[in-house]
Amino acid sequence: MAAYRYLLADLLGGQTLAEVPFTSASFEHVLNAPGNFEGTLALKQPPALHLVLAPLFPHLLGRLALYVERDGVIVWGGIPWTSDPDLDAGTMTIRGEGWLSYLRRRVLRATKVYTQVDQTTEIAKNLIDWALAYGPSPPIDTTAVGATGVPRDRTWQAYERPWIGRLIEDLAAVENGFDFRFDSAWSAGAIVTRFLTSYPNTGRSTNLVFEIGTQVTSAALGCDGTALATHVDAVGAGEGDLGLLASVANPGMLAAGWPVLDDVISAGDVSVFATLDAKARHRLARGSAPITLPRLSVAPEAEPTFGSYSVGDVVTIRGGAGLATLDGRYRLVGVGMSIDAAGGEVAQLATATLDAFQEV
Repeated sequence: MAAYRYLLADLLGGQTLAEVPFTSASFEHVLNAPGNFEGTLALKQPPALHLVLAPLFPHLLGRLALYVERDGVIVWGGIPWTSDPDLDAGTMTIRGEGWLSYLRRRVLRATKVYTQVDQTTEIAKNLIDWALAYGPSPPIDTTAVGATGVPRDRTWQAYERPWIGRLIEDLAAVENGFDFRFDSAWSAGAIVTRFLTSYPNTGRSTNLVFEIGTQVTSAALGCDGTALATHVDAVGAGEGDLGLLASVANPGMLAAGWPVLDDVISAGDVSVFATLDAKARHRLARGSAPITLPRLSVAPEAEPTFGSYSVGDVVTIRGGAGLATLDGRYRLVGVGMSIDAAGGEVAQLATATLDAFQEV
């Protein structure tokens, strides 16, 4: 059985403040998104621990960092944002989100003009560095961001006050974009959080195999066709007929027998046509086929073991029954863990077919 510790630290300074005795917990990493944490602890604690925790919850929500340690390895990091006491049950539920949730609460107060520079090393990294330098902020290391070789043009005016986290998400979510994550780990006795990117955004191919009925203890194999699109219009900055508009189509779908299926996306903050066109093509690619979305419950100690895979990885999933049988390649878009009161673990994997990540 794995050993867990839940560590509270000062958001700005990083020093550990307390170890929280959650009786049950769950956390999840989500591809290019904040991810989440939820933990439950008893309202009544031993006097010594009560003296430590009482000043923290709920008074310092938003000023704390929370880390989940599994067998000495940090497996989740982020910020607790809410506490919800249940007086009848005698418990309190703490909920938080990953580090992107902090950048979603920061606005850009400077005019930024980027012309044909790398999308990660020169734009995404620069945006985060600006945010962290503008007033007290949690230390996030951006030095490991790798170049993609993909140049972009972007302009944001100070008066627009865009959310920095959303800018990074939008920058990544275009044709030929990138993946990103925040990784917290022990380093020289302290926990360091790094902003990391990967390119191309089609994922790391692995030889890992998940067999339904073996290490996969349960599976939900839903398929979703509601996002299908043969034509996409992206509406950008400007008013009326003078507004920016990018229209793209997938003639291959029509030739294969699909009817016309339209979608319109709004991007009123985009004033560069190439950017708008890339957004439209990214949406068109995601709508090129129905998306199978298997959600798997996995025994974390069985091969492949928890920690050997991460969000973004491409894996093989096999098994099922009758009409719901899988044998193909899928991408991990969410990796999480649930820990019950007895310390039992179940890894939770959210996956999607590769069609959602390929160019048309």
